[in-house]
Amino acid sequence: MKHTMQQLMRVLAWMLLAPAMLSMAQGSEETLRLRIDYLAYPVDWNGKSILIAGRFQAPLNVSGKIPAVILLHDTAGVKNNGTYFATALNRAGIATFEIDQWGGRGLAGGASSRPQHPGDNLPDVAGAYRLLIARPEIDPARIGLLGFSLGGIQTMLMMTRRNSDAILGSGNHFKVAVASSTRRSVFSSAARMTTMTDRARVRISSANLHRAILDTCR
Repeated sequence: MKHTMQQLMRVLAWMLLAPAMLSMAQGSEETLRLRIDYLAYPVDWNGKSILIAGRFQAPLNVSGKIPAVILLHDTAGVKNNGTYFATALNRAGIATFEIDQWGGRGLAGGASSRPQHPGDNLPDVAGAYRLLIARPEIDPARIGLLGFSLGGIQTMLMMTRRNSDAILGSGNHFKVAVASSTRRSVFSSAARMTTMTDRARVRISSANLHRAILDTCR
């Protein structure tokens, strides 16, 4: 599993950093220096406005505008796997924004917290996207998604042209997405999603599918 995560980080870093090389002010072995902000933005939910909070992390040892990845947690909520992925991406020169979809709704996490339909909370993703593109240090053309289990399903839904146009606005889409799950069945319908956003790179990862990710990126 650890090997799979490491390979997944390489995939994300390669796809986001390939358009331009970032200038690293310090060696990769030095202590990671980060800017950390705790941010929140409003979304409409059940007829009222709530605040979705998240942890924004940006590496300080880079120059110029940098790419960013929005992290979407699983049914259990925010936990340490998000921290692991965020740190790995930050070391690669990529900012991260891990959002908490349960806290603002007063939900504890677990099966009872799931929305009636996985797409019901997609406005959370849209809010995070708009927050990131408004930040001066972020390159709006290089924003990606990384979702785990339920968050992975949301990731796949956001990468369809229909949802991307409706939620982000026509012509706007994420540069890259990785949907991660330990069970192949979670994404059994992914092959039928034939209207993905133009030029988008989408990867599906699980204990059985990580080899497909590596093969696709060669």
